[in-house]
Amino acid sequence: MCLERQVARDVRHLHGPEEVSYGPDELVLVCLARDGEPWVRQFIERHLKLGVKHVVILDNGSADRTVEIASGYSRVTVLRTTLPFKTHKDAARRYLLKRFGTGRWILYLDIDEVFDYPYSDVVGLGELLRYLTRRAYTAVVTQMLEMFPDRTLTAADGGREDDLEATHRFYDLSDVALFEYPAVLHDRATNNLVSNPEIKLHRGGIQTTLSGHLTIGIKHALVFMDGRLDPVNTSIHWVGNARLADITGLVKHYRFTTDFYERALRAVQEESYGGGSAKYRKYIEALKDTPGLRLRREGARELRNVEQLVEERFLTVSADYLMLMDRLERAARPDGILRHRNYRLEQAFSALRTHREKDPDREKKRRLEEEVRELEGRLLAGQTAVERLECDNASLRADISEVRDSKVMKALVRLARLRRKVFELLGRRG
Repeated sequence: MCLERQVARDVRHLHGPEEVSYGPDELVLVCLARDGEPWVRQFIERHLKLGVKHVVILDNGSADRTVEIASGYSRVTVLRTTLPFKTHKDAARRYLLKRFGTGRWILYLDIDEVFDYPYSDVVGLGELLRYLTRRAYTAVVTQMLEMFPDRTLTAADGGREDDLEATHRFYDLSDVALFEYPAVLHDRATNNLVSNPEIKLHRGGIQTTLSGHLTIGIKHALVFMDGRLDPVNTSIHWVGNARLADITGLVKHYRFTTDFYERALRAVQEESYGGGSAKYRKYIEALKDTPGLRLRREGARELRNVEQLVEERFLTVSADYLMLMDRLERAARPDGILRHRNYRLEQAFSALRTHREKDPDREKKRRLEEEVRELEGRLLAGQTAVERLECDNASLRADISEVRDSKVMKALVRLARLRRKVFELLGRRG
């Protein structure tokens, strides 16, 4: 908390509105960044196009054109802090989340990341937030996908990229392993409720291939700050006390730019990350040993759309979410294109069935899901009954108030007083 107060005192406003008002089905994106020039334009434009209402960037002493570029957008707020990233990074992120997200949905990303989710071309961002809110979810697991180009990682291959989504089209899941979502992390209980048991923890991937470190490729980038949720539980990648959504989102990570080697050197020199930036030391060793290193191997694939990641079991969707997608697509498409809609829904449910068939505990989970749905049905029925009683009580209170104010009620009160006096007189005579 002390570090958060230090951040709050140190922050200076550079550009854009200092306060942002937005509704329950709108979203603000916040980011802590330094020297983000290769990504900042894509970061802002891609997320505004997705439906984000406003972007807030807290600059941490950039020496490049990050602030200049970001300040060219009207729907962007730029702040600055000069506190050291190594000691204040988590506090700065908490500050952003609390200042701009309390009581609302908020998205937190790094400047080299892009958020997306299954069927975002049909399910708009507002619809997604309404879906999450109706089910009382407070966080979305976002799986991280390392994106890379079809070239070496040395700066000799060219200058800064203009369109990273166009050049960094490839990913590789060959070394990704799936694990159960953990109840305890680094000896700390997360207290997170997993709504969908098919959501898995991903370890490995191209980072592990390059560095030898068994990295965890997961974040909880989209959260609802309800006052109970801990948005930085052990690290910015983890949350605590959350009710996790039944779907997963996607964070495309564009770390492997042409100046990646120089950035890795700086991370090691400043020891910006855990373990003395040990992972970045491994990156440097790998690039020194193989200067012409290409990340695209035999198992690499080109990312055409997010849905292919659902088919590959990298992302997870639920039957409820698929039905939402189908309803929205049915409303948006003319009758002449229903064949395409039916095919797409069939493919989506096929992927969902494949997920379940590959799970040895499928039948047990199915029974548990049925029990949960039954309990949710009872809860809904109970809530409906309570609401009905509250409505009846409100009506009864209004009737009583009306009677109290009426002449009949006043006459009854006078009659009661007379009866009491009569009884008192009779009592005295006796």
